[in-house]
Amino acid sequence: ADLQWFSAAGQPKSNVDWNNPHNKCFGMLLNEGAMEEKKTGKRLLAVFNAAANPVSFKLPELPVGGEWERALDTSEPSLDPKQPVPAGKDHQIPARLVVVFTQAPERKPSP
Repeated sequence: ADLQWFSAAGQPKSNVDWNNPHNKCFGMLLNEGAMEEKKTGKRLLAVFNAAANPVSFKLPELPVGGEWERALDTSEPSLDPKQPVPAGKDHQIPARLVVVFTQAPERKPSP
């Protein structure tokens, strides 16, 4: 799918998730394949937290060895976007903020 919605548990959102007024944190995963001229398989994940408290959000898995990079964090305008964030792990999303992650480029092994 070109666009997927995720719960804070890192799973695709279900009807129960969408209808639960207490679930105020969710992610939108966009695959680059959604754009016709781009077919590299890169992904962008926007996590929205409307809750009054930080939420632990499990980042979706990526292909073997894949990592995420924070591209935008409304709590840290001057963040270093190149610091890798492991896929499949929990990441704290501050209260009432948006954090955008992009799929990190593959890292070549050191010789």
